[in-house]
Amino acid sequence: FYSYSESGGLVASSQDAGLIVRFTECHIFPTTPISELQDRPFPKTSACLVIGDEILEGKTVDSNSGFFAKFCFNLGISLKRIEVIPDKEEEIIEAVRRFSNNYDFVITSGGIEAKQRMALFPHPSRVIFPDEKLWIPIVIVNENIHILPGVPKLFKALLTGYSKYIKGDKFVRKFVKTYYPESFIAPILTEAQEKVKNFDVKIGSYPEMTDDDKYVVILSFLAKDNAVTAEIVEKISKEVSEKLDGVIVD
Repeated sequence: FYSYSESGGLVASSQDAGLIVRFTECHIFPTTPISELQDRPFPKTSACLVIGDEILEGKTVDSNSGFFAKFCFNLGISLKRIEVIPDKEEEIIEAVRRFSNNYDFVITSGGIEAKQRMALFPHPSRVIFPDEKLWIPIVIVNENIHILPGVPKLFKALLTGYSKYIKGDKFVRKFVKTYYPESFIAPILTEAQEKVKNFDVKIGSYPEMTDDDKYVVILSFLAKDNAVTAEIVEKISKEVSEKLDGVIVD
């Protein structure tokens, strides 16, 4: 039977013979040239489809969608949806088609465990090898559906390697921490949002409890990173911080 090693290599073992053969531990694999994907426009929106009964049953805690959210933020892609579905063919087909029609950049996680036809890729498709340490590819279908394994270590390694194929505008964001309650903060944020309504700046409010059980609110000021919006985010976050006796944090 076959399994993955911790380093992502394929391990073949035979219980009868007591043999374990490692195929990829020391190999370097050629990665796909960046030029092969230069014809694609920068994706503005994205979605993540997590496939697996084990997620829905609580047996496995999904960490891939959280990693993908950070991946998208760092590249300036707006993540619009995360959805978890069971290992049922009809549900996978429906969700993949829906995601492909509505979002520029779609990732699927899981749902590709060993099957009789596991060596067959959909046609037409692109096969991208983004990591020289892995023989496992990302398979792209319909130009925007990216099929990845559900194993977190492999999922994260493949996505990290894939980032070099995506170029675009990143986000700029500032956080303000304040101890005022949200009822006091609300009118100040309403005023701030009115000031930036023409510049596509998103303002969010997120209450938290500290380790010593103190109530704190984290305010977020987010926009695409360019000369104009970066200055606006800097200015409006500073204004709000001063009104709320807040602290600007990273």
